[in-house]
Amino acid sequence: MIIRKFVNDDLSALIIQPEQAAEYECVRPDSFDFTIEHNGMVLGVFGLLKTGQKRLCVSSFISQNSRLYMLMLIRTLKRILEDGMKKTGNTAIDMTVLARFENGRKLAKLLGFSLSQTLPAYFNGQDYELYTRRF
Repeated sequence: MIIRKFVNDDLSALIIQPEQAAEYECVRPDSFDFTIEHNGMVLGVFGLLKTGQKRLCVSSFISQNSRLYMLMLIRTLKRILEDGMKKTGNTAIDMTVLARFENGRKLAKLLGFSLSQTLPAYFNGQDYELYTRRF
């Protein structure tokens, strides 16, 4: 598994999960910092955005074809989040997930996030859930 700097072409290499299609249509490439790939296949793109004092927000898309690599991907992401928090001195990271998007919920929990609140009509009239991980 390789972690490298994000390039715009990485977005088109993803196989977007249907639940993330609306977000993908509005994506801004400057929201991402790095790409995780395996054997030349882009598994996901990720970014850490500063949202407030001592707070960051995860911006991410995980490719639909990453299922076989999920354990390695989770371990890599945990390490990236922990390193990012140590280097920046932030104390919390937030992550939003489309309500009823089970893969997103599972990912948040596997990364150590806890459900903070529901966000009614947060994006495109859809409900989202806010997950937070404190360090």
